[in-house]
Amino acid sequence: MQLNKKTISYENTSNSFSNTSNSFSNNINNNINTNEPEFFSSSKNKFKLDETLKSIQHKVSMNNIHIYFPYEPYENQISYMRSIIESLDNNNTILALESPRGTGKTLCLLCSTLAWVYNKKKTKNINYKIFYLSKNNNQLINVLNQLNQTIYRPKKTFISNKEFFCINENVKNKNNNKIIDEKCKCLIKEKKCLFYNNLDYVEDKNYINIEDLFKFAKNESFCPFFYEKNKINKNTDIIFLTYKFIFDKNLRKKFNIDIKNSIVIIDEAHNIKNLCEKNYTTQINIDEINECLNELTSIKINNSNLLKDSNEIDDDNNKLYENINNQINIIKNIKNNIENVKNVKNEGDSFPKRGKILTKNEFLNIFFNEKNNKNNENNNKNNNNKNYTISNLNSHINFLSNLLINQT
Repeated sequence: MQLNKKTISYENTSNSFSNTSNSFSNNINNNINTNEPEFFSSSKNKFKLDETLKSIQHKVSMNNIHIYFPYEPYENQISYMRSIIESLDNNNTILALESPRGTGKTLCLLCSTLAWVYNKKKTKNINYKIFYLSKNNNQLINVLNQLNQTIYRPKKTFISNKEFFCINENVKNKNNNKIIDEKCKCLIKEKKCLFYNNLDYVEDKNYINIEDLFKFAKNESFCPFFYEKNKINKNTDIIFLTYKFIFDKNLRKKFNIDIKNSIVIIDEAHNIKNLCEKNYTTQINIDEINECLNELTSIKINNSNLLKDSNEIDDDNNKLYENINNQINIIKNIKNNIENVKNVKNEGDSFPKRGKILTKNEFLNIFFNEKNNKNNENNNKNNNNKNYTISNLNSHINFLSNLLINQT
């Protein structure tokens, strides 16, 4: 039976680091010294074991899998690891584990899962990839440091955003991930980023920790962001990344992440609910809608004057004028609908609030109710077709975006 995907989620209530990912990144970049970074030279291209540590660590055997642990494991840790091994052996799709704080959950997860993967690679030549997910970069760095206590030396990759990884002083001081991303794209397109240009000349090494990755990148003048991103599908054994890179389909596509035939470990899985709520929540601001209306009205006036001054009737300009008019009417109606849900009591509320929690259909009706549909003959035929409504909404957004870009 072929393994399609395994998910191991567990609750971890231990305290997380207080530093933000950006401050951690800046701290590393500002304190890099000239010392040579350390690497696991013996495991440069393959998943191997640290034979020096192997002789002094404790071996636990179960289901023909030999697990090496940094210290003598407690009974509850053995039970924890047995649950993981049995789940992997039985091709269980999901395994949910919970254990009190301070019980060594992270080491149990790493040692048992890596021992199982190493065994399959060695005995059956089957390669499984592990995705280790956590809430933020600092928690992942902590996991990576704990991995170094074990004998396991898998090929690893650490995935994060450019704001965390960037070492180009002309880019990283922008302090905004979107600005950094745009600046980065421009430099790459113009072939002016030395760190990106040097990627082809960098040797693949299995660094010990994030500090050494930054030292390595500084010493060799290459981009650690693309260096790690490019390793995702190059026989990497374990990938450390935050939740969003798996649960956001656009990021999965951007980073070419495929979790088929993989083991997915979700650290502090109870955070997923909040993540999904945050990622799929849309906020509409009346001020932004008013600004959009003002922009469109200004464009409409300019276009109207153009038509009056033109000696010949321009079909394209006429269509543009008509489209702008339609957009203004639609956005005005959206604004009215939003105003109507203000100061309305949500079910269970004891007093009115400035706003209302809407269902999916209520939210869509803000954009395309019967009044809006009169602005477009095609809408009348598809009044109950939600897929059409969403598609139409996207077309309006694209129209507005392109129009505003062309006017700047």
